[in-house]
Amino acid sequence: MNTTTTHSNFVRVAVGAIVALLGALLITLGAPIADAAPPKVKASENPVLIPWTQPSKDIQLTWDLESWQPLENLLVTDSGNPVPEFNGTVSNFPGDSRTLKVKAVTPTPHSCGICSPCSRSVRR
Repeated sequence: MNTTTTHSNFVRVAVGAIVALLGALLITLGAPIADAAPPKVKASENPVLIPWTQPSKDIQLTWDLESWQPLENLLVTDSGNPVPEFNGTVSNFPGDSRTLKVKAVTPTPHSCGICSPCSRSVRR
């Protein structure tokens, strides 16, 4: 029996088994990502009611991430404002939350004739 042929057959089979094992491992590791639900972000108030005497109000943002992915990037923007209110990494560790300052919206001047300020200024 030729030991060189037996050794090369063993190496060929071992390399094939390792490649097959790595391929199976990569497929199984990639599968949960495709089926993952997006993280759930919750606000302590939604909608946020700000008293007319206050310019802003602080609320708490919390989230629920997948257990196999303990870190995620969170980007919070205000509609109409290109500068992010928050942009950073958040974790699924207990007690991790962010305080977000919500600013009161100043109504834009208009003359609809329907709202209270406009109906007072409409001349009949």
